[in-house]
Formats: sequence, C-alpha cells, structure tokens
Amino acid sequence: MAKEPVIGLRLETEIVEALRKLAEKNGRDPVEQIVFLITEAVADAGLLSPSRAEWHRLRESLILRFVYKAQKITEVEGWRTDIIAETARRMLEDTTWRADYERLIGADAYARNVKLKDVINPALGRRTKLRLGAETGKVFAVRQPSIFTASSHLHPEQPAAEAAQ
Repeated sequence: MAKEPVIGLRLETEIVEALRKLAEKNGRDPVEQIVFLITEAVADAGLLSPSRAEWHRLRESLILRFVYKAQKITEVEGWRTDIIAETARRMLEDTTWRADYERLIGADAYARNVKLKDVINPALGRRTKLRLGAETGKVFAVRQPSIFTASSHLHPEQPAAEAAQ
C-alpha cells in the first residue's frame, strides 16, 4: 500500500486554540477537523473528482447520523458501556443507513477484510466518544510488579540469578 504524503503545518497559537474549540464543538479531534476543512474547501472549489467529493460527504453523513443515534440512545436510556456496539447494531437495522454504509465501503456491512471498514469504523467510534465525552482510549488494568522486587539495584544483597527471574 502506498503511503499518503504528509504535510506539516505551523499555526499561530490563537489559530490552534480556535481550531481545538471548533473540533470539540464538532466532535472531532483537531487533526480530523483540519482534514475535514481542507477536504470541504477543495471539494467546494471543484478540485476533487465528483466521486471523491460524494464519498467524503457520504462518510460525514454516516458519521453524523451514527453520533446522533448514540446521543439519542444515551439521552433516553442513560449511559451504556457498550454504546458504540449498540449504536452500530441499531444503525444496521436502519435500511437507509445500512445501504449508505455498504455503498461507502463497497461491500456487505458484515463482510470481513474490507479495507474501507478500517477507515470508517474507528471514526464512528472515536467521533461518538468525543461527542459523548466518553473515554477515548481503552483502559486496561495491568498487574504491576513491586518496584522493589523488579529492581535488583534496590536489593544489593539479592543474588544476580534471583534478580534475573
């Protein structure tokens, strides 16, 4: 797979802060907001192919409808830890949303190994979590060894063989 070009930006602090506020208001992270604004601008200027502009707008429409449904579920039923999965289940029951989703990914909604699902599905979850103010990263309880048993230099009398275990 070819790597996409990377463009660096140097923005004034005031612009960055405004961008963060706009991104938060729109339920996006700042980088996603920049990509969205640029894509909208080049589409509006007629510089994208009609099919690419349509794909961009369809993707955004799918995400907005998904996020809206998650908000409604949360408002009516309260917070759920499985809000993303439950929203996806309900959206796939909506024949219009499902048809649009399948058109976007070019495959059946339940098909495996569809590359475009790697683009849209994380965006659905991330944007929903951002909009709902939910945790945006997975949190795992990791058993941590005691620093005293894991750091042999803290126990100079410990034999080297024991420290290696």
